[in-house]
Amino acid sequence: MTDPLDQVVNVNFRMTERDRRALKAWCAEQGLTLTEGFHEGVALLRGVRDRFGPDPSGTLLETIATAESYLVDAEREIRVEWRKGAWVVREGPLSVVNQDGALEHAGKTNVERTWFGLQEAFRIARARAGAG
Repeated sequence: MTDPLDQVVNVNFRMTERDRRALKAWCAEQGLTLTEGFHEGVALLRGVRDRFGPDPSGTLLETIATAESYLVDAEREIRVEWRKGAWVVREGPLSVVNQDGALEHAGKTNVERTWFGLQEAFRIARARAGAG
């Protein structure tokens, strides 16, 4: 017998047609169904609120978006930092990771060789911290 709590049900939300269309378009751009978008949104909001508190989502997302440095591993001093228009992976006070995975002196580096997008920088930082 199937648990009644596992049955699929319909949920109705009230929103403007403009918001519904924007949500539908965004989900399509991301390759998500509306249901998947809803589930991912709820999971994201839960995680953010668990970590940062119950402030309104707009305030929390603004706080995250304006951060210029994310600590990934305190013991090894690995962080992802915003520098001159891109993200770098900093390891210790004087070193940054380049695109070959080697460390370079932060002040004596070919800057573009150490630039990453945010997701790639986090992937590299987590791998270097052993949390790949």
